[in-house]
Amino acid sequence: MRGSGGLRSSPGCSTGPRQGAALSRRAFSLIDMLVSLAIVALLMGILLPSLGRVREIARQAVCASNDRQIGLGIHMFADENKSFLPSSLFLDPESPYSGGRSADIQQRRMILLRFRTITHVGQGRESAAPWDGLGKLFADQYLPASAVFYCPSHRGSHPLDRYADRFVLAGSNEIYSNYQYRGQGPDGQRRLHMLDSGVALVADALAGEEYFNHAEGFNVLSVDGSVSWFADAGGSLATRLADTETATDDNSVGLTWGRFDGQGLGAP
Repeated sequence: MRGSGGLRSSPGCSTGPRQGAALSRRAFSLIDMLVSLAIVALLMGILLPSLGRVREIARQAVCASNDRQIGLGIHMFADENKSFLPSSLFLDPESPYSGGRSADIQQRRMILLRFRTITHVGQGRESAAPWDGLGKLFADQYLPASAVFYCPSHRGSHPLDRYADRFVLAGSNEIYSNYQYRGQGPDGQRRLHMLDSGVALVADALAGEEYFNHAEGFNVLSVDGSVSWFADAGGSLATRLADTETATDDNSVGLTWGRFDGQGLGAP
């Protein structure tokens, strides 16, 4: 005999107190949430340094690209100037920047080696030719983009945004690049075709700790146009160069160029 009008509930579809209790037990507790946050924080702590390293590798690649463009500019300049490299005030021992004749010759050499990151010396110092070294590549339209002269990894006081406006209206202002210009070969030769292919011409700035672009080495442009990475394992080279501004008894920058020589693709 059938019941009085109602359908009987199926045991599998019960929504009684027992199922409600089971649902409440499956919800996140405060402890579960804290554990999840701790795991997320741990994963972020593991991944963030890796992401930072990836970003630095990308910046090193942009820096190397800048060096290659500078190399192309140097070769175009030399092709149109009887193979001579862009001249630099800082190749002259009697330069106003060298401290004059009364300064110790070694100290003058250190000053000249140190300041080859300057691309515009200002009309107050050298009114006839304010653009210097790599700056001549900009002034003569071989490299008309100012960003080429600045490494994205630079963390010192010479970033692109400090100098971008000066490239348009340089006036008597000095302009620094993030790259060190050698301007000649190890024997003083300034004609490009007379230099061995592996001789280093441009590198990340060497003029002191605040000038360094990368923490673990230097990008180096050679005469053959190639750019290589010079790894500074343990930071020994950076440590030696860090005190360049006060050193007068050790030609640290000059010796560093010697270590960079032979990095080019065409080097023996």
